[in-house]
Amino acid sequence: EQRIDQANDERLEQLLENLSGELDTAIETPERWLILVNEIAEARLRAINSSDENLRESYRQIEDDLNTQFQDFLDQKYSDLFSLSGIRRPVVVSKILDNINARKEAKAALIVLDGMNYWQWLVISGNLRDSGIRFHAKGTMSYIPSITAWSRQSIFRGAEPDLNENNSKEAELFTKYWEGKGVNPRNILFRKFGVSENVPTSEIADTIKVLGLVCNDLDEIMHGTTMGDAQLLRSTLQWVDEIGIAEIIRALQVKGFKIFIATDHGNLEAKGTGSLKGRDKISSVSRGKRFIDFPNETLQRSFLEQNQGLNVGVNGLSVYLRDRSAFTIADDKVITHGGSHIFEVLIPYIEIENNE
Repeated sequence: EQRIDQANDERLEQLLENLSGELDTAIETPERWLILVNEIAEARLRAINSSDENLRESYRQIEDDLNTQFQDFLDQKYSDLFSLSGIRRPVVVSKILDNINARKEAKAALIVLDGMNYWQWLVISGNLRDSGIRFHAKGTMSYIPSITAWSRQSIFRGAEPDLNENNSKEAELFTKYWEGKGVNPRNILFRKFGVSENVPTSEIADTIKVLGLVCNDLDEIMHGTTMGDAQLLRSTLQWVDEIGIAEIIRALQVKGFKIFIATDHGNLEAKGTGSLKGRDKISSVSRGKRFIDFPNETLQRSFLEQNQGLNVGVNGLSVYLRDRSAFTIADDKVITHGGSHIFEVLIPYIEIENNE
């Protein structure tokens, strides 16, 4: 066990050295960020597993510095990403369906694991490798604010979300998208699944050509976590064992599906700066620990004027946090999402290789 801890810390030191070198370079393309997040996520995972507080603190500082750099990138480039084609690579989640459609697969399945951050994907991917499943990790970016209501809607709409809607119509949106591509509605299926309601793969008709599957387990686990990333890691490992994701993939492959895995947003261990006042708890689409959606500009402007010390971004009538803070009891540790931090926005998009 001591040798394992030593190997973990040695690898973490190597990663920190690599990531420190990135701080001197302007990272100006989404492709570069989507590659770099693999190293950031591995470093985060190894920091969670490390008992060396000096190493952990070094990691936190580098993560904060990289996130500051990432916020600058978002300020300059994010709004332009939605005009890029998703055919080769879906840089934002609204292009995922375009990417799948461009593949012209006979049968395609999209599995969306709600609320999975990049270091959690590394945990899951290790399980897939151990099961002999091969894949290509491409990465994408969530819609900002990074809330389920809009970012997951964006996936299944195949376009930027309607901000007046939540994610309750995503089955309808998914069907409408594929109908627009010439697929008969009878050949489209949308289902939710989880540990308590697994995928009845044997019941999926052979006539289904496009399959959308959503699992809310990881999002629910994340919101129920009270002891930070260490607890979230343990819960993720337990979920991987119980859900049998490798078995689900194998069963879908037997039915002839080309499989893609995505998420709508990541999550972040954040620290409370103080709870919201009652009049600010007005969002109808999110739990709101990193995000507020105001009904009008007057209330939004008043909030911004009274909270000038917060590191926030603005999108329409929404205000979201950009650092590791949260709208909750001061100094409380919470796992949440809704902001524009690296671990909320840079998220996995995976193509599973076909069986030979």
